[in-house]
Amino acid sequence: MVEGPQYSTDFTGFAKLPVVLKVPHRLVYSPHAYAPTEQQFQDYDALRQAYDARAGYLLHTAPAVPLWVGEFGSCQTLDCRGNSQWFRWFIQYLGENNLSWSYWPLNGTQSSGQGRKYDAVETYGLLTPDYQHIAAPKIVELLRTIETPPRRR
Repeated sequence: MVEGPQYSTDFTGFAKLPVVLKVPHRLVYSPHAYAPTEQQFQDYDALRQAYDARAGYLLHTAPAVPLWVGEFGSCQTLDCRGNSQWFRWFIQYLGENNLSWSYWPLNGTQSSGQGRKYDAVETYGLLTPDYQHIAAPKIVELLRTIETPPRRR
């Protein structure tokens, strides 16, 4: 898994200098996606163009290298910092591009780190603090809308 600079949101440098491993067919680029903190996207097309420019273009390079969105998420209620629309559009982007992904975070409590308090409620987590229930049903419902291709046998 190879991430990029700026919290793994910018993969533009790989267009000129792609990663080449000694063992073929083992490379996966793993961008992250975060809601914009300042200027919001005006529409879905603006979001698509921005993410295509940052990392999505790698879906069309030769040789093909898989993309796996290693981190994206929202607060449990989707109403934080006005990113509800961004989240819905990003879910659409994942589905339209058949991207593999993981949600951040699953856990119901925080780990330690800057701006974090160990064992405090994780307001972005999918699970409740006791890890027994879904704390973010709206998000889980949206995640379930992402189409997954049939498995190859």
